[in-house]
Amino acid sequence: MKQRVARASGQPRLSAERGIFLLEALVAVAVFSVALVGLIALQSLSVRHSLEAEDRLTASNLANDIVAVIWVQGTADSSAEITAWENTVAAELPSGEGEVTISGDVVLVEITWEPVWSESGDQARQYTTRAAVF
Repeated sequence: MKQRVARASGQPRLSAERGIFLLEALVAVAVFSVALVGLIALQSLSVRHSLEAEDRLTASNLANDIVAVIWVQGTADSSAEITAWENTVAAELPSGEGEVTISGDVVLVEITWEPVWSESGDQARQYTTRAAVF
């Protein structure tokens, strides 16, 4: 057991270790805060990548849809379907635009969109596919 040395005034001398616990608690709170900020940033990045993957999947599915329509109906009379498809692209992707180019038996589908989190100066995302329709 630790003995305290009494001063001449009769009061015990304060130990130098008395404030160490408070300092340790402050350091622990600081380390915990930095770790928490890191986890929040990581979660934000994870959500951003998840949304981007979802947009790419949507663009891929939309491109496959129009290629399938053109393949089934032929290239001669599909302008009404292409117009309806362009409206679907605009509705399902943020600032989405779709373009279909038919050259003989080859169909080129280009889809562009702006991510929801995009900042000024960010490039629009693009999905392009080319299919041979026989």
